[in-house]
Amino acid sequence: MTGTGPRGGQGIRDVTKISDWSLVKAIFTRTANGKRQAVQFLKRLTARRENRDRSIGWSAYRTQLKAIHRWGSEQPIDFSELEIPVLVTNGDHDIMVPTKPNSDNLAKAFSHSQLIIYPDAGHAGGFSLAVTLLSGLTNS
Repeated sequence: MTGTGPRGGQGIRDVTKISDWSLVKAIFTRTANGKRQAVQFLKRLTARRENRDRSIGWSAYRTQLKAIHRWGSEQPIDFSELEIPVLVTNGDHDIMVPTKPNSDNLAKAFSHSQLIIYPDAGHAGGFSLAVTLLSGLTNS
């Protein structure tokens, strides 16, 4: 799970307002590293020319934001009895789904979880995990 939080988590119902304000600025930090990561991310998005998924339309985007708003307004769920391993990752500066306390609370909701917080990363902190895993595959 990355860039998410528990149902009813602090600030989650504000995702709609933040997404409309500036999606790219909310996903990456505004540091030199964050801006570099954003440029690299956008290049990767356009690198694939064939067999691409269609972009979602405005209606689907708004429907998703409404669902996130509802999720952020509800009571948390207790997942402690689930016997599955869960990896929770996030950037340390996620303004869409505030890292503190949501990442900690989400990890604590599961009895078998590990939490990784990436430094100098925003809502797209999970991409750090993907880059780490992919670089490990190409360096082996």
